[in-house]
Amino acid sequence: GDHLEARDQFYSVMDGGVVSSRYVNESTHVIPLPLDVFKILRHFSRHSWDNIRGLNVRPRQHYILEKVLHATLTYLLEQRLQSVAFLRKIKYLKLDNDEQ
Repeated sequence: GDHLEARDQFYSVMDGGVVSSRYVNESTHVIPLPLDVFKILRHFSRHSWDNIRGLNVRPRQHYILEKVLHATLTYLLEQRLQSVAFLRKIKYLKLDNDEQ
């Protein structure tokens, strides 16, 4: 993708993460991602838990981080559940076809 500039961006789980404001109209279900929160997310991805657990964030930052992480976890878990359900359906289809 494009190099992201140091400014407010957007976050889209369905598009795989941070989306430049230039492409936000092409994305679905975007969450505004202020620069300071984007930097915190980058910090999370580059450091160990021991390094980040004492990090203090403002209530607004906490709210946005929670919203982004909740959306990501929900999306990933739903995808996993749909994949498992699909595999079970295929398994039973195969069993039904084997019986014929």
